[in-house]
Amino acid sequence: MTYNIQLKNEILENRNLRIRHKKCFAYGTLLFAQSFGEEMRFSTEHKGIARLYASASTSVVGISGSVTTYTHVQAGKTVYDVQVDSTEDCLEIQKFYNQQDDGIQFDVFETDEDIAAFCAAAFLVCGSMYDPEKTYHLEFVLPREGLEKPFAQLLEGISYPPLATERRGQRVLYYRDSEQIEGLLAIMGATKQSLDLMNIKIVKEIRNKANRQMNCDTANIDKAVSAGAKQVDTIQFIKDHMGLEALDEDLRQMVEVRLENPTASLRELSEIMGLSRSGVNHRLARLKTIAQDLEQKQKAGK
Repeated sequence: MTYNIQLKNEILENRNLRIRHKKCFAYGTLLFAQSFGEEMRFSTEHKGIARLYASASTSVVGISGSVTTYTHVQAGKTVYDVQVDSTEDCLEIQKFYNQQDDGIQFDVFETDEDIAAFCAAAFLVCGSMYDPEKTYHLEFVLPREGLEKPFAQLLEGISYPPLATERRGQRVLYYRDSEQIEGLLAIMGATKQSLDLMNIKIVKEIRNKANRQMNCDTANIDKAVSAGAKQVDTIQFIKDHMGLEALDEDLRQMVEVRLENPTASLRELSEIMGLSRSGVNHRLARLKTIAQDLEQKQKAGK
């Protein structure tokens, strides 16, 4: 079961939305379907939402005619097509909500909870959410252009202002911010999914922090190995052209420790030798200077 289906199932099971705010919940279900006017119809792969659409017309509005549900298979999936059978009943539904145009009738709402129920129903009908393990994205694909501005205004009033775009000729309102999505899910009655999203985000942040630390550690190790290899080459050059016995005692000690620990970091070398990091760095720098002087003399001799 996809994350989107789990989310819609939780909203469907929220009796507070469906019963205490049933008029507004039904309004969102009907208004955000593919057709709302002299013809009213809706298609979905979710059987529970198809039943919700049918009951919104009959038990809430109380139309006298019938609502018919057809099924067909599309791309291997069962699709439920629901329609209000008579034009008179379609007009009765519009009259019930005092629907004058393609927008939203704000006088239907008495409280913020009414608006939340309306938005939750709209999400069931035209919304979707991606798996938050992969990305944070919740959207409403609006069936009609006239819904965009008033619906965005409602969402902003109870939650946050949505972003807007157009996809294949349809207007889309969406959220990409995880905290905004968490808040909207809770408002729409999906408390469990809101908490799950919060937990997923925490786990992802911990995982990302661990990955950053690991990458940093790997980079430091690579840096130490590279520096160690260069210093070993420097020591070998001095050995070949001057001999290590010509070095001062402190430098011979440095040479011995570095050759025994070719990949050790500066901090690790300082711990082994009982010196400060600057002290170890100074000795290594002296060895590098000796090797450079030897190289210049060698070139001058040629």
